[in-house]
Amino acid sequence: MQIITDELQKEKKEHGGFGFPILVSHERLLSYETGSFLWHWHPEVELTYVVSGEMLYSINDKTYHIKAGDVLFGNQSTLHEGHQWKDSDCEYIAVTFLPKLIYGFEGSLIQEKYVTPITEGSGIASLHLDGSEGWHHAATGLLKTVIDSYERGEEMFTVQQLLFFWQMLYEHFPFEEKKVAGHGKHYDKIRDMISYIENHYADHITLDDVASAAHLSRSECSRVFKKVMGTSLFSFIQNYRIEKSCSYLLESSASISEIAEKVGFSDGNYYTKCFQKVMGCSPSTYRKR
Repeated sequence: MQIITDELQKEKKEHGGFGFPILVSHERLLSYETGSFLWHWHPEVELTYVVSGEMLYSINDKTYHIKAGDVLFGNQSTLHEGHQWKDSDCEYIAVTFLPKLIYGFEGSLIQEKYVTPITEGSGIASLHLDGSEGWHHAATGLLKTVIDSYERGEEMFTVQQLLFFWQMLYEHFPFEEKKVAGHGKHYDKIRDMISYIENHYADHITLDDVASAAHLSRSECSRVFKKVMGTSLFSFIQNYRIEKSCSYLLESSASISEIAEKVGFSDGNYYTKCFQKVMGCSPSTYRKR
């Protein structure tokens, strides 16, 4: 299993419906082939509650080591991914919702005073509720109530508890922190770059290609990607291709060299070497497992 995205890396999965735009889903990292989910984004806010285990969770340029009992707030339209911690599984509950569930209608006082300052005005992409502050425990309790009431089909109570959670979030939100590029032009460019890679990973990709997709010069493209993503563009492309190859290894009978070609490696031996480095075993061993 892997998260399905469109050509802009926007997740295709629906998070609730038009009339009730919220989804509570139980997830675990080992349900994904590589024990991780790839970079993606969606217009909803996402609250992740860790039930058991640990995970490395990245939102834009920050990576968090989240553990059982932690809650991670991910702002709307942020890029995010998750990886295993020390090869262990992690069970978590994702609460994903459109902010309009909080404010009701466009232009409302609630939207302008309490929602937009967080989702659009703060420049803050994420917040880790790890129990280091007293209000974290109360907020976590409210989120667990949101999850329980949603699963019981109590829509009004779900929204009520979510409003209480948002009020607490607003009261303790670090608005004074220095604004980061999380909602700025850099992440628009990063989304363009990742979208190009997602659509052309099987082809020969050059720096010129990715730079052109993001409307940047070659040097600026490399600099922005490295600064924001914390890794080089070349390494990201290589790792992305390896991740994609895992599905072919598990779901097809194609040879290793054929799979290497399908994901953009012109040399099967080089693919095997890269796979070993990223996954810790050879493609053939991974397939057998």
